[in-house]
Amino acid sequence: MKVSTILKDRNVPHTVAAKTDCYRVMLFNGEGTHVLLEENNKRFLPELHIPQFTRPAEQITSVLRNTWSIPAVLLFSNRIEADEERPYYAALEACRGNWDVPAGLAWYPIERAASTLVEGEASLLRTSHAKAVQPHFGVDPAPFGRLGWLHRLHDWVKTTVAPLGIELTHVSQLNGSETFCLLRFDTTKEPLWFKAVGRPNLHEFPITLTLSRLFPDYVPTILSSDPLLNGWLMDSAGELTLVDVDDHSIWQKAIQRLAQLQIKSVSHIPELLQAECRDLRTKTLADLVDPFFECVRGLMERQTKTRSLPLTAQELSTLASNVKLLLASLAELGIPDTLGHSDFNPGNILLAYDRYVFTDWAEGSVGHPFLTFEYFLAHLRKSFPALAGRADEFREAYSKEWLPTVPAAGIVRGLQIMAAIAPYAYALSGDAWRDPSRLNVPPVPALLRSLARKMNQEVNSLKQLRDLCLI
Repeated sequence: MKVSTILKDRNVPHTVAAKTDCYRVMLFNGEGTHVLLEENNKRFLPELHIPQFTRPAEQITSVLRNTWSIPAVLLFSNRIEADEERPYYAALEACRGNWDVPAGLAWYPIERAASTLVEGEASLLRTSHAKAVQPHFGVDPAPFGRLGWLHRLHDWVKTTVAPLGIELTHVSQLNGSETFCLLRFDTTKEPLWFKAVGRPNLHEFPITLTLSRLFPDYVPTILSSDPLLNGWLMDSAGELTLVDVDDHSIWQKAIQRLAQLQIKSVSHIPELLQAECRDLRTKTLADLVDPFFECVRGLMERQTKTRSLPLTAQELSTLASNVKLLLASLAELGIPDTLGHSDFNPGNILLAYDRYVFTDWAEGSVGHPFLTFEYFLAHLRKSFPALAGRADEFREAYSKEWLPTVPAAGIVRGLQIMAAIAPYAYALSGDAWRDPSRLNVPPVPALLRSLARKMNQEVNSLKQLRDLCLI
């Protein structure tokens, strides 16, 4: 869907392509002295529409660059009011001192602009401008929300790669807010990427650096890092992801590569836990069964929608007991804990020649290795039906890597059990179930109830297997 820009009188009805989000744009010049306004009979913040469920930073900056010929970087964005019908706003910095703008737009000094806008937009402009120019000393809680941050980062990257004979040619912002960002730097050689994380994903920074040190062949190469920004500069590790290929043999090799990484990680569990990988070890999962299902019981009682029936208290009690039995069976198999990834999807697997590299470790964990493989299969079933038919081949390829370490019968049993345990581990991985504020956000209880029903379904399927003694 092509992004549409709306620049017209607010009193004239206009039609916007379906499923778009509306943004009012506050585009500041680099010095922070002027802002771009729409000029018609009145003056307004320019308005544009981008496709829903896309990255605002990438979409909005693309519009400004391709439609208005203004290179810019997103500083921050949000909804104007806590109302789904209200538009969003986006504050941006123009990255070039070019005062030429399309017809119908003009630069205005900040205070003059605020004095001509309607009251709500005037207040929004003043507070956003103050936030963008606010000086900070030491650790800045919103480092990517200040004017000039991209210029400073560009200089840092330029200095870092100059000794490598690399020159920067272009930068694209793919994602971002005041606390995190994802940039692609095109260069005279291979592209480079800069990623920085903020709350609630600060742990991705130490995890990423630790994995780069311990397993350099399995993750992108880190060229430099900045602990003040919680950011790192890395090589591209390939322009393709597994999503971009349909050759099942390549997918099979990626799965074998995962198993090899997990086996190598067995001796590094203390370091991975110290690096803030989430603890999803079998004993930890077992210790949390009772409090988790007590939480789910309350969520089921508060369910209002009837499309899917809530599980009863008795059904939840039986399910909790069966989860404990399954976790005990897993522990008896003696399969070692390893590095895991609770968001192990094909988009996080980069391809370069014969190298398979795993990225985006915000959901890095330590636990049963088969959890990660089960999440991979779940993505296959959901998004890649043609390849999902080869699930047995992928299981065989993954299992072969484990045969020198684990007896074949243990691998088969572990993979069987994991279908029921994976939804439980996933429900625990985000800690939302014990955060009252997040439990008040409707999608969160809905997800936890859905995962509980999925567990129940998988447990009932396992009851058909005679060698699994479940209630």
